[in-house]
Amino acid sequence: AEQSAADPMLRGMATTASAVWIVDAVTAVVGHVGDSRVYVWRGERIERVTHDHSWVEEQVRAGALRPSDARQHPWRNVVTRAIAGGTDPVVDLVDLPIHPGDRVVLCSDGLSSVVTDERLERALADRQPPAATCDRLVELANSEGGPDNITVVAIDIHAA
Repeated sequence: AEQSAADPMLRGMATTASAVWIVDAVTAVVGHVGDSRVYVWRGERIERVTHDHSWVEEQVRAGALRPSDARQHPWRNVVTRAIAGGTDPVVDLVDLPIHPGDRVVLCSDGLSSVVTDERLERALADRQPPAATCDRLVELANSEGGPDNITVVAIDIHAA
């Protein structure tokens, strides 16, 4: 049977997305909607580039909820912005300076909801090739129960 945009099953469907455009040897642009994330690994430290468009993250930023409580909150998967068809979403755009030796990591909430930033940082410190790093991060998320789809992309930045 065919489905149309008027179908109630499609109206409730949505997705989140993060993208990185490497502009040149020193600049990238990150586009982001929802609770997928982008991180940059630089100088043995990880930095989160995006902010989740989720109810719990908004509460954390407002000071109404502690980050430790947000990880277990029953509304942690409630997104406030997503790609759902129809109206174009508001996309956050972030200029990201890049340097040789950086590693940019994109991931779905299937990883970030169960693997803490500290564990992610330890996994990246191993400096494995990108594919091995992605496999390791998926293994980590699955070892924590893998409650959602897990997608990870790692991009190494090399000298021009």
